[in-house]
Amino acid sequence: MIPEPTPRLPFSPRGLIWTGAVFVLFGLAAVALPVAATIAVEQLVAALLLVWGAAGIGFAAAMRPAPEWRMTAALFAGILLLGAVFLVFPRNGIETMTMLLVAVFLVEGVVALTIGLGMRKLIQAWGLLVMSGLASLALGVLILGGWPGTAAWMLGLLTGLNFLSNGVTLLLVGRAGARSGLK
Repeated sequence: MIPEPTPRLPFSPRGLIWTGAVFVLFGLAAVALPVAATIAVEQLVAALLLVWGAAGIGFAAAMRPAPEWRMTAALFAGILLLGAVFLVFPRNGIETMTMLLVAVFLVEGVVALTIGLGMRKLIQAWGLLVMSGLASLALGVLILGGWPGTAAWMLGLLTGLNFLSNGVTLLLVGRAGARSGLK
């Protein structure tokens, strides 16, 4: 009879604890300094758009024999230009990203409400979808109601809260894995 292999965790508990701690620190910093975090997020997105646009223009140049190369180059030049505008004019980038976030919250809210109400006869937890939809709508309306003042700090605050919640989760999962005795 072959012995059953000892189960192994698919992660390092110690690594998760350290990663979680770093996420918590960044999250706390972003929540404490949401305007600085908003600028950092906007500048990171601007840099990524620049790299994406430059790489895409390189791709378009490599496909010059294809008839679509000009359209491809124009698309990636637009992405590069958007990154440059966001880099040089961070306020424009912050306001654009915040408005996109508002649109996502509003659309997500309507979709969750519609799905929740449509499922009220099918599942008992339909109310959770409705509550989630109402929360998304409320957040979208709250940000929009404080426009443009909310743009200065909203991205940083939400990023910080996301980092904080992910960090706490990683810490807890890492600690649980360490206590399990599995390696």
